[in-house]
Amino acid sequence: MGQAKRRGSREERTQQSIKKTEELLPEFLTCNSCSTKVYDLNLLPTEGISGIEVACAGICPDCGDSTWGINGDPEATQQLMEILSEELNQSDPKIGIDQFKL
Repeated sequence: MGQAKRRGSREERTQQSIKKTEELLPEFLTCNSCSTKVYDLNLLPTEGISGIEVACAGICPDCGDSTWGINGDPEATQQLMEILSEELNQSDPKIGIDQFKL
Protein backbone atom coordinates (compact mmCIF):
# COMPACT_ATOMS: atom_id res chain seq x y z
CA MET A 1 0.00 0.00 0.00
CA GLY A 2 1.33 3.46 -0.94
CA GLN A 3 2.04 6.18 1.62
CA ALA A 4 -0.81 8.38 0.35
CA LYS A 5 -3.39 5.61 0.68
CA ARG A 6 -2.35 5.08 4.29
CA ARG A 7 -3.23 8.70 5.04
CA GLY A 8 -6.76 8.30 3.66
CA SER A 9 -8.68 8.90 0.47
CA ARG A 10 -7.82 11.76 -1.86
CA GLU A 11 -10.66 13.84 -0.42
CA GLU A 12 -9.54 13.11 3.16
CA ARG A 13 -5.97 14.13 2.31
CA THR A 14 -7.23 17.32 0.67
CA GLN A 15 -9.28 18.19 3.76
CA GLN A 16 -6.28 17.47 6.01
CA SER A 17 -4.15 19.79 3.89
CA ILE A 18 -6.75 22.58 4.00
CA LYS A 19 -7.11 22.23 7.77
CA LYS A 20 -3.34 22.35 8.26
CA THR A 21 -3.09 25.47 6.09
CA GLU A 22 -5.96 27.22 7.90
CA GLU A 23 -4.29 26.47 11.24
CA LEU A 24 -1.24 28.43 10.06
CA LEU A 25 -3.24 31.56 9.20
CA PRO A 26 -2.73 34.55 11.46
CA GLU A 27 -5.76 35.97 13.25
CA PHE A 28 -5.26 39.19 11.26
CA LEU A 29 -2.81 41.06 9.05
CA THR A 30 -1.78 44.64 9.72
CA CYS A 31 -2.33 47.01 6.81
CA ASN A 32 1.02 48.35 5.66
CA SER A 33 -0.51 51.69 4.65
CA CYS A 34 -2.61 52.66 7.67
CA SER A 35 -1.90 49.95 10.31
CA THR A 36 -5.54 48.85 10.57
CA LYS A 37 -6.04 45.20 11.48
CA VAL A 38 -7.43 43.20 8.54
CA TYR A 39 -9.42 40.19 9.75
CA ASP A 40 -11.14 39.05 6.54
CA LEU A 41 -8.37 36.94 4.98
CA ASN A 42 -8.48 34.75 1.91
CA LEU A 43 -6.12 31.84 1.33
CA LEU A 44 -4.04 32.15 -1.81
CA PRO A 45 -3.26 29.01 -3.82
CA THR A 46 0.32 27.89 -3.28
CA GLU A 47 0.33 24.48 -4.94
CA GLY A 48 3.60 23.96 -6.75
CA ILE A 49 5.35 26.86 -5.00
CA SER A 50 8.22 25.25 -3.15
CA GLY A 51 9.04 26.71 0.26
CA ILE A 52 5.71 28.48 0.91
CA GLU A 53 3.64 27.08 3.78
CA VAL A 54 0.71 29.48 3.55
CA ALA A 55 -0.19 32.71 1.76
CA CYS A 56 -3.19 34.92 2.39
CA ALA A 57 -4.49 38.34 1.44
CA GLY A 58 -7.07 40.82 2.59
CA ILE A 59 -8.41 44.25 1.75
CA CYS A 60 -8.08 46.92 4.43
CA PRO A 61 -11.57 48.06 5.52
CA ASP A 62 -10.27 51.59 6.22
CA CYS A 63 -8.04 52.53 3.27
CA GLY A 64 -8.86 49.79 0.72
CA ASP A 65 -5.23 48.70 0.17
CA SER A 66 -4.35 45.06 -0.38
CA THR A 67 -2.40 43.39 2.38
CA TRP A 68 -0.59 40.08 1.95
CA GLY A 69 0.73 37.56 4.40
CA ILE A 70 3.19 34.90 3.30
CA ASN A 71 4.79 32.30 5.55
CA GLY A 72 7.56 29.93 4.59
CA ASP A 73 11.22 29.81 3.65
CA PRO A 74 12.59 33.40 3.64
CA GLU A 75 14.01 33.11 0.13
CA ALA A 76 10.78 31.65 -1.28
CA THR A 77 8.76 34.31 0.55
CA GLN A 78 10.89 37.09 -0.95
CA GLN A 79 10.52 35.62 -4.45
CA LEU A 80 6.74 35.38 -4.12
CA MET A 81 6.53 39.00 -2.89
CA GLU A 82 8.57 40.11 -5.91
CA ILE A 83 6.27 38.20 -8.27
CA LEU A 84 3.17 39.71 -6.65
CA SER A 85 4.70 43.19 -6.87
CA GLU A 86 5.42 42.75 -10.58
CA GLU A 87 1.96 41.36 -11.30
CA LEU A 88 0.29 44.26 -9.47
CA ASN A 89 2.66 46.89 -10.93
CA GLN A 90 3.95 48.08 -7.57
CA SER A 91 7.49 49.39 -7.84
CA ASP A 92 7.81 49.87 -4.07
CA PRO A 93 5.90 47.07 -2.36
CA LYS A 94 5.23 47.41 1.32
CA ILE A 95 6.08 44.18 3.08
CA GLY A 96 5.10 43.71 6.69
CA ILE A 97 5.53 40.95 9.23
CA ASP A 98 2.68 39.61 11.31
CA GLN A 99 2.74 36.73 13.74
CA PHE A 100 1.94 33.50 11.94
CA LYS A 101 1.02 30.50 14.05
CA LEU A 102 3.98 28.19 14.28
